[in-house]
Amino acid sequence: MSDGGEDSAVAVAEEYIVGGAGNVLIDVDADEDAELPVLKSICECPKIMKCSGFDNNGKPFSGWTCGWCPLDNDGSQPKPFWSMNATKALVHVAKVAGYDIRPCRGHIPAAKSKQYKALYLLKTLTKEERKSRKDTMSNSISDLQDRTVLSLADGAKKLSRHAFL
Repeated sequence: MSDGGEDSAVAVAEEYIVGGAGNVLIDVDADEDAELPVLKSICECPKIMKCSGFDNNGKPFSGWTCGWCPLDNDGSQPKPFWSMNATKALVHVAKVAGYDIRPCRGHIPAAKSKQYKALYLLKTLTKEERKSRKDTMSNSISDLQDRTVLSLADGAKKLSRHAFL
């Protein structure tokens, strides 16, 4: 991006990982001091594994599994999520409420949890910056159109006055 919006969001995310944001949702573990690189996408994480298979109706699907989720009661792997949706995978491991996916029930080390929350923050900030730029551009276009209409209306009034002279 040319205006550096994503760069500022990355800087905030890096500060979140390195400096800590005092987020009360992060579990405190012995590995709290471990520093991890900033993820650009949840797909970079080896614990989010893409998979494909057939659903209960025999239709093929492309989905993903979470390597943090605990095994089912019978010791088998949990069922995969049936659509490859990076946002849902991210909010699943970041344990963010308010989305159509359950939070991960597994134990995620504090450093990884911080890394996921930083990526979520990065994506949220980038989305808000993009929306803000879009709103600013839309308002500028609307103002320009209003000024153009007023200018054309003034010109039309002048022309109609000259026509009667």
